[in-house]
Amino acid sequence: MNFAPAESIIGNKAHPMRSLEIIGNPSLPHGIYYFFDLYCTDPECDCRKIIMEIVSENELVGQIHYGWESVEYYRKWMGGGDPSDTMVDDMAGLSNAFSPVTDIPSDVILDLVGGLLDETWIQKIKENYALVKAATKKPQRPSNLSRPRLKRNKKFKGAGSTRK
Repeated sequence: MNFAPAESIIGNKAHPMRSLEIIGNPSLPHGIYYFFDLYCTDPECDCRKIIMEIVSENELVGQIHYGWESVEYYRKWMGGGDPSDTMVDDMAGLSNAFSPVTDIPSDVILDLVGGLLDETWIQKIKENYALVKAATKKPQRPSNLSRPRLKRNKKFKGAGSTRK
């Protein structure tokens, strides 16, 4: 799976990047935090998830996976598999994808995103996902554009030639 910012695929149809200024929080340093939603660009994939990168002071401070479907959806999507497979559990809901070397614990970033993720944001994520999937879908050749078939041994008339 490859992921890219929605803006790079669907342009200004994507929702604007979210940002939040944190002041006086004992777990998070003072600063502005930016939340970048990255979408799966594989036209054959229907993972129904995003990767959210959180940046502050031009530094990546966290990366969160968010899948909005149920564990059952992801288990089926992954081929059924072992019910005890914890990877399936990480596909549904919020989970830490990457913990960069920062002073901010990954669970604090996860709690921050969990507190901000509301129905409006979730709906916009789903809308962007659908737009990204439509934009990355492989184009189908229309059936009415099929090539004309040439018949064998048909006389060729062009430039004075009578070849068979």
